[in-house]
Amino acid sequence: MRPPGEQNDGSMLLENDIKEHLALAYVYAVASRAGCSTELIRVDRNSVDLTVKHFDPNAGPQSIREGVIDIQVKAHVHDPPPGPIRYYLANEKNFRDLRHAHHLYPKLLVVVLLPSDEASWMSLTEDALVLRRCGYWKSIVGSEDRTIMFPRENVLDGAALMRLMGLVRRREALP
Repeated sequence: MRPPGEQNDGSMLLENDIKEHLALAYVYAVASRAGCSTELIRVDRNSVDLTVKHFDPNAGPQSIREGVIDIQVKAHVHDPPPGPIRYYLANEKNFRDLRHAHHLYPKLLVVVLLPSDEASWMSLTEDALVLRRCGYWKSIVGSEDRTIMFPRENVLDGAALMRLMGLVRRREALP
């Protein structure tokens, strides 16, 4: 693994850029497979990297049909021990923005773990594209601590995203 911030031979991307792109790719893939649209926020001034939307055509006439969640995505190289995933949100502005309760759309922090061995982050064959580890989600509204504990059951997968969209459409707080 090359030193942080150092480019490899001929690469246009630094290691942190690669981690960010892989983390975004994870969220895109999960959301797309769940039937959601994603919008990349090109200029992040409100601690939102992606907006994810889902439309429920079966919602009744008195129901909200569209769910929208704003997501801040972080990549974290970590081989976690058993138990909750611990992540320190170093960016003070992100922490303030994400913990604030009054937004039109709810915000989630998604941390995508990558293995310590950079060579194993992603592999590709004719049969499979494999991105190692997974992402965990959490709403940090009202949190007082920048060290965020992600329960292992908070894996961001299609089923979790649909449960979260259901909460949004019912105007319930995200856990």
